[in-house]
Amino acid sequence: YMSIRYDALGWVFLQQGRVDSAQKYLEMAYRLDDGNRKLVYHIGRLHDELGAEQKAQMYYEQGFGMKGSGLNPHKAALKEQYKELHGSMDGYSRYFASLKTEKEAQQKLKVLTTWKENPRSIKSFKLPLMGGDSLASSQLTGKITVINVWGTWCGPCVKEMPEIQKLSQRYDEQ
Repeated sequence: YMSIRYDALGWVFLQQGRVDSAQKYLEMAYRLDDGNRKLVYHIGRLHDELGAEQKAQMYYEQGFGMKGSGLNPHKAALKEQYKELHGSMDGYSRYFASLKTEKEAQQKLKVLTTWKENPRSIKSFKLPLMGGDSLASSQLTGKITVINVWGTWCGPCVKEMPEIQKLSQRYDEQ
């Protein structure tokens, strides 16, 4: 809770051009919560203002892979910074693609490590499949499995189905 207050105060100071005060509060907020995407963006902007472009880029790259609500401001910041540092957008698509691949690999490793270290058992079940077959939980033993419970009446559930399908196809290939 305090990190949110410090972040807000630091961001206001930064908008007012009071960089020293902004730095004090944003760094205090970051020490309390380095997993807040908006705060990481604010820290990146602070370092842009301080002329520490490489440090700003580090924060934008950190925030690029973070989940959060709304648009991710780190993507636009990275694009803006790339153009400023390189004088053009030549090579940006390669840079962005490699960053995206790296962040996805980090996220995958994090998920796999967490679940392999602390696997959770589920209650036995048997589900009907399309086509008349069925799937028993015993068939999934030793496999990493995603179970997505949804309903046709649930708008967000239906909207996410193409992403679930892409995820399935992507990992079926591996």
